[in-house]
This record gives sequence, C-alpha cells and structure tokens, in this order.
Amino acid sequence: MDFQIVDENVWLFFCFGVFLLSILFFAVFYYALYKKSSQNFLFGRDIARTQLDFFSNNSALLINRLEAEIEALKDLDDMVGSGATLRGLSESKEDRKLSAGHHYRIESRYGPGPYGVGGTYYEVIIFNIAGELISRRPVGNDEGLGKKGWLRLSKSLIKKKRQKIKNTETRMLTLTDDFPDIWSFWDFLYFSIITQTTVGYGDILPNSTIVRALVVSQVLTSYLILVVLINLLLIK
Repeated sequence: MDFQIVDENVWLFFCFGVFLLSILFFAVFYYALYKKSSQNFLFGRDIARTQLDFFSNNSALLINRLEAEIEALKDLDDMVGSGATLRGLSESKEDRKLSAGHHYRIESRYGPGPYGVGGTYYEVIIFNIAGELISRRPVGNDEGLGKKGWLRLSKSLIKKKRQKIKNTETRMLTLTDDFPDIWSFWDFLYFSIITQTTVGYGDILPNSTIVRALVVSQVLTSYLILVVLINLLLIK
C-alpha cells in the first residue's frame, strides 16, 4: 500500500470535514444573531411572504398535533395509573377517542427503540377526524419503565410539548410585525452554505455590521481551508 496516497486522502477528508464543520459553526452564529434581533437580516419580499404563509399554516397544524399528543398522553396516564400496560393496550387494538374528533391507538414495534434499547417498544399513533395520520411518536417500553417510570416519562414529554406550543404561539404573535420571527436554524444553515460556497443567491442578506463582519470572516475562513490546507497537501 502506498502510504503517501493514504496520507493525502486523510488530509483531503480532514480538509473537507473542517470545511463542513465551519459551515455549521457559522450557521449557529447567524441563527443566534437572528434570534437576538430579526433586523440583523433582510429577506427577499416574495420569499418572505411565502415563508410567512408556510410558517402560519404549519404552526397551526403543529399546535393542533401537539395538543392531541398531550391529550393522548394524559389519557394513557389514566389507564396506566389504573393498571393497564402498553402491551395490553397494543394487543387490544382499541382506538381511543380524543376531543376535536381525533382518535389514537397504541401499536408495538420491534427494533432499537426511541432510547437506543433493543426489543419491543410502543408508539402512540394519532389520527384526525378523517382518519388521516397526524402523529406517530414512540413512547418506550412499559415493562422496562414500570408504572412510576412511565408516569415520569409522560410528565416530561407533556412538559416539553407544552413548552413547544408556548414557543410557537409566541412566534405567531410576531406575524404582523415588520420583522416576524418565522425563520428557523435550517434557513441559516442554508445561508451559511451559500455564503461559504460563494453562491450568494441574494435571497437572505446581512443587515447589520456584525453580520457582515461574520460573513467576511466565513468567506476568508473557507479560503483558508480550501487554499492554504490543500496547497500544504500538494506541496507534500
């Protein structure tokens, strides 16, 4: 085996890995600056309008789904508290009715499970009034958790879902503002990618000195990775 070729390949993978990590690094900073002040960025008018409609519609669906999941978990708490098990509920194949016409059932699955533990685990599957699937969430294995463990897990899941509802509703209150909070981390990961690859579509623009400085730093960092490190590899 030619060890020089192996070393060169390792260097290439290392350079590419650093390049990808730097994209993620800057995306985190861009998103943090946006959350600090949405005025740090400008967005194309048509793109912003489309995103506004997308966020508004999907937020309403998200809240509806989370409320149904919370109601299903509370219903499960009552049944588990009365001595039922997830295994028994899955074997009964009984649909449980929720408000707003939703209904749910418990189904068993076999695999690594939601917490990395192999074997049989269970999912809460929720349907709307038309019978369309709106949620499928793993809830673990009640044999491993036990009654108290399940109730602790359920309480934790409900708390997280309520917090997510609160955060979404808070963001929805900004929809009528000049700078609504409708963009996610993934939008700034995209912005980081098009910045570092110097594509620059112009649909997202820096609107403050600190963001422009960060953009310049990212471009120079990408040149450092692609030019300096790869040239060091070629010289070897």
